[in-house]
Amino acid sequence: MAKYFEKIGDVFTAWYDGLSDRERRLMSLVAAILCVLIVCLVLYVAISKISSKNITLTRNKEQLAQIKDLEGEYSVAKEKHEQEMRRIRRNNISLFTYIQGITSRLGLSVPGMTEQKRPLGKSNAVEVSVRVNLTKLSLDKLTRLLELIESPENGGQVKVTKLKINKRHDEPDLLDLQMTVSTWKST
Repeated sequence: MAKYFEKIGDVFTAWYDGLSDRERRLMSLVAAILCVLIVCLVLYVAISKISSKNITLTRNKEQLAQIKDLEGEYSVAKEKHEQEMRRIRRNNISLFTYIQGITSRLGLSVPGMTEQKRPLGKSNAVEVSVRVNLTKLSLDKLTRLLELIESPENGGQVKVTKLKINKRHDEPDLLDLQMTVSTWKST
């Protein structure tokens, strides 16, 4: 292999020695220009690679910042969910007793209540609902009834989830009420 390179070197030296001074200067100039072009090409490729890497790095930093923001939001939402689940596990409200206590305070009688249980998705919680039908309510009693059902004293564990109010035709000052009162418990 070394002989082969020596042979090529000898051929190149013989060719170069055969050139005139003017041709030698031109060849040196062409070689210098070629070297400068190669250096410029290498620099251009390196700068474009660095530039693309900087763009990728900037995009990755932005995505990381978004991920960190989402992580913070997720941890807040997870903590809220865990608080709600603890509150649901501690929930010992009996809707029948709760509603009858409120209606008796207001001097109302509840003829029939029906209870329904519905599981909530993938959690181990159920929604317990009671349908309540009341007739001949004044607007003041209706307002007071709704305030007492959703009072902060129960820790926000009882809510009116459906409400339908009809005006009576025989007594226009009174209302008929159909509502669903719900609470959430652990199974």
